[in-house]
Amino acid sequence: MSTTWKKEMGFQRVKMFLSSIQRNSLKSRYAYQYGLVHFQRFLFNKYQDYNLETILTPLKEDKINPYDMLDNFISYLQTGNPTLTASCIQLYMASIRSYLAYHDVDIIPSKLRER
Repeated sequence: MSTTWKKEMGFQRVKMFLSSIQRNSLKSRYAYQYGLVHFQRFLFNKYQDYNLETILTPLKEDKINPYDMLDNFISYLQTGNPTLTASCIQLYMASIRSYLAYHDVDIIPSKLRER
């Protein structure tokens, strides 16, 4: 793993989440980690004041609409990585939804699909 990845994944809440995923499967941890790395890079580009940890509070307090943010994340993935397959994007989205749910930010899948 590169030092950039280590820096991006160095947040305590991210480590806790990935550790909980790893209890079930090391491969799942790596897959979810890829999704979180992409999400951190998205936040760096589109929500410069936030990172994987600090985004949680405004989401919980409804200061940032999670559905708009995730919709923008999908657009970011599609335009920034044109070779990503639909299944990769679905996996990354599952990892982000799981990360958010782990930290009590619930996403209703049907609401996200409506966008």
